[in-house]
Amino acid sequence: MKRPLSVWLVQALLLMACVIFFPAVLAWTVAAFTSLWRSAKAPADVMLFFAEFVIKAGLLSFLVVTVVAIWKRWPKSRMLGLAALSIVFLVVAYAQLTSPPPGQGLPKYELSTPAQRGGAFIGNVLMFIGLGILSYRFGFSEKARAFLSRTST
Repeated sequence: MKRPLSVWLVQALLLMACVIFFPAVLAWTVAAFTSLWRSAKAPADVMLFFAEFVIKAGLLSFLVVTVVAIWKRWPKSRMLGLAALSIVFLVVAYAQLTSPPPGQGLPKYELSTPAQRGGAFIGNVLMFIGLGILSYRFGFSEKARAFLSRTST
């Protein structure tokens, strides 16, 4: 059976999320670790660093395992894919709704005119609608369910 388009798109989206997320986690880990190295930080700060590292590494590992599970057509890959798409949706929504204060983080492109803000809003709405449709097509369409329910050969 041919791999449905929704399965290809979910794999591509999750792979892109991994490729984008890995350097960010790596840069954050190096920056945070070097700030903790040879400093007199409180043990709570060190534990917070390790807890955040475990969460981020676990999230990245989950995305990688999900891509592999979908590729190999594991029995629970459809549920893993839906969970991973939900996580990607929540991360994108969180990033859209919370931005760092001016002067912190990377320089941010500012939308200065109402047309730019309106276009960005329309683009965000279309992106979220597209992600919702992709989630539905991946998790509940007949082709995707039939493809992912078969054991790998």
